[in-house]
Amino acid sequence: VFVGGLSWNVDNEWLSEVVCGELEIKEEDMISVRVARNHMGRSKGFGFVEFTTPELANRAAALESRDIDGREAQFRMCLPVAPRSDKPSDRRPNKVNRRPTRLQPLNPASDTLWIGNMPWQATRDDLENIFSTFGVVTRVSIPTDSDTGKPRGIAYVQFDSDEPAKDAVDEAFCGNGFELDGRNLVLDFASPTGQAPPRSPRSPGGPRLDRGPRSDRGSRSMGGKPRTPRRGASFDLRE
Repeated sequence: VFVGGLSWNVDNEWLSEVVCGELEIKEEDMISVRVARNHMGRSKGFGFVEFTTPELANRAAALESRDIDGREAQFRMCLPVAPRSDKPSDRRPNKVNRRPTRLQPLNPASDTLWIGNMPWQATRDDLENIFSTFGVVTRVSIPTDSDTGKPRGIAYVQFDSDEPAKDAVDEAFCGNGFELDGRNLVLDFASPTGQAPPRSPRSPGGPRLDRGPRSDRGSRSMGGKPRTPRRGASFDLRE
């Protein structure tokens, strides 16, 4: 169960006591209680409680909200991440269902986030300000279109380890998510294969052979005999 809106003062023990008191259960009924913290050890304002049975988790999610240390904390059920297959066809059965409702990440955990639905005017500083609360950001990349130079609407944020990226994804899928300039950001872990190489700006399928100006094409007739060059032609008729 995800617990958001926590006061900075709430730690694991405090959250555990609140949950036990509200549900009238014992600590043995919980597998773990974790308040997420950044690289400086400060609370990020949310946490997770794992229970021994689904019934207890449902009861906790039904609390919806409770006052903890003067702040209204929200309780929500986290959707489990399904086991991943090594076959790309199993992970992405078809194009339509590739990223339908963003209920869970598609790629395995890594230290780099893939971010979609970016506003065109977003900057690296905007992203660093958002995600530096989860850990040390080592790189921010906003790819641009090779033809127009405009942003492609995606970005990559890399941390110094996997844990900050996992916390950010947890917040995206189980918490309140992220909004930038009125757009809800879509998060996933970056593909382990990395970014695709940029395509040639002249040909989407591969390099374009330079055949010279259109006026110079067909300088030989069908029979293979040289034709008299037109004025200004630059090709060489030497065999």
